[in-house]
Amino acid sequence: MSSKDVMTIDRFADILSAYGGHTARWPADERPAAEHLLRRSAAARELLAGEGVLDQMLDLVPRPAPASETLHARIVDIAMGRGAATLARPAASSGGTLWARLRDMWTRSGALRPAGAALAASLMLGVIFGGMVGPASAEPDPVDIVELALLDLTFTGY
Repeated sequence: MSSKDVMTIDRFADILSAYGGHTARWPADERPAAEHLLRRSAAARELLAGEGVLDQMLDLVPRPAPASETLHARIVDIAMGRGAATLARPAASSGGTLWARLRDMWTRSGALRPAGAALAASLMLGVIFGGMVGPASAEPDPVDIVELALLDLTFTGY
C-alpha cells in the first residue's frame, strides 16, 4: 500500500462529516483508503457507528417535494456544473410606467444594487435620526449644561 493510500483519522472524520456514513457517497478516490482505515482502526469504526446513527435519523425525515420540476432541474444542473451561474429570475419587461423605470433603476435581475441599498439605508437613517433630534436653539439652556455636568461627574465616579 502506498503512502497516498494511507488515511488519517482526521481526514476520515472530515469525510464522514461531509458525506455521511454510507460508503457509496464517499469520494471514489479516497474510498479505498477509508475502507482500509476502517479495517485496521477501532477509532474509525467508532466514528462510523456514530455517523450511522445520524444517517438513520436523517433518513427518517421526509424529503420535501421541489416547488417545481424546472427549478429542481436548474438547481441540480448548477450544482453539477452543467447550468448557468445563477438562479436569478429572468428580468421582467419594465414597460413605461414611472414605477417600472424606478424599479429598473435600482434593481438588476431582481437583486438590489449595492449603491441603491446604500442610498436607501442612508435615507432611512437620516429620517430616523432627524426625528430623534430636537430643534436647534441659538443658545444652550443653562439647566441642560448643569445636568450634563452632573451626569458626567456621576459616571466618572466623582
